[in-house]
Amino acid sequence: MKKSFFLSIAAACAVLTAAGQRSREAVLDTPTGKIYGTLTLPETECTTAVLLIAGSGPTDRNGNNPAGITANSYAILADSLAARGIASLRYDKRGIGASAPAMTSESDIRMEHYIEDAAAWASQLASQEGFARVVLAGHSEGAIIALYAAGREKCVAGVATLAGPGYDMADLLLMQLASTPLDIQLQCTGIIASLRAGQTVPHVPQALYALFRPEVQPYLISSFRYDPAAEAARLQVPLLVIQGTADIQVGTDSADRLASAARPGTEKVIVEGMDHVLKLCTADPGDRAGLLANYTAPMRPVAGELVAALARFCDTLQPAR
Repeated sequence: MKKSFFLSIAAACAVLTAAGQRSREAVLDTPTGKIYGTLTLPETECTTAVLLIAGSGPTDRNGNNPAGITANSYAILADSLAARGIASLRYDKRGIGASAPAMTSESDIRMEHYIEDAAAWASQLASQEGFARVVLAGHSEGAIIALYAAGREKCVAGVATLAGPGYDMADLLLMQLASTPLDIQLQCTGIIASLRAGQTVPHVPQALYALFRPEVQPYLISSFRYDPAAEAARLQVPLLVIQGTADIQVGTDSADRLASAARPGTEKVIVEGMDHVLKLCTADPGDRAGLLANYTAPMRPVAGELVAALARFCDTLQPAR
C-alpha cells in the first residue's frame, strides 16, 4: 500500500508545539481517490491511536449527517481522548465530505470498500513512529466495519464497538421498523427478503424510497452478509462493547449478543442514559422529541463514562503482534 504524506507523530507534535493546535489533516491514497481525515493528538507523547469509524449513511468525520444530525460526537470524542493522552484519527468515508470524489458512484459502493479503507487507515497509523497500539472504535454500523477490518491487519491491538449492532443489518432494519404501521412493515419485509437473497427490487414505494432506492440496494445486499456477532466470536484481539440505555436505534440486547459471542473476559459497558449519538439523555421513553434532542446538540459532551471506558481499555492493551 502506498504511503501518503500523513504526518509522522514527531512532525505533528512539532507543528502542535509551534502553532498550539492539536489536529492536522490526514490523507489515505486509494485506487479511486484520496480519503481525508483528521488526526488529533494529545499535548504529551502518545503510543496509542484510536481509529474512529463512522456509522451508516452520509455521516462525516465529525459525526454529522445532512439528514439533520449535527451532534458533532466524533469530534468531541476525539478531543476527549486527547485530553486523556490518546491520539485519534477520524475520517470522511469515501463518497462523504472531503472524500466524496473517492466514490465513483453510489451504486458501486459496497461494505467491503469501507472495511478495506478502515484496514488501510489502521496500517497507515501503525506505520507512523510512536503508535505502538492501534484501536478500531466503530460507531453503529461502523462497529461492524471495525470488527471485520481488525481481522485483516495484524497491527490492530483492540476493537471497541460504540452502540454497535449485534445482528446483521437486515435483522437490525427489521427490528427498527417494528414500530411502523403494519403495511409498511410488510412491504419492508418483502424488500429486505429480496435483498437478502441478492436480488434488487426495481420498484420501491415512494414512502420507502429513501431507505431502499435502487442506487443503495447493492450496498445493502453487501452489508447484509456481515454478521457482527459471528465476527466477534472470531476476533483474536481484545474487544470492548459499549452501549447506552437511551439508544432508540440499537438496543442493549445487541451489546449482550456481541459480548456473549466474543471470547471470555470481553468487557461490556452499559452506560445509563446514553443515546445513539453517544450523549447523555434524560428524556422519558415516550418523549421522542426529547430522545432526539442530542442529535442536534453539537456543544453537548459525549458521555463521560464512554470516554473513561474507552481510555481505560486503550491503556490495558498490549502492542499489536
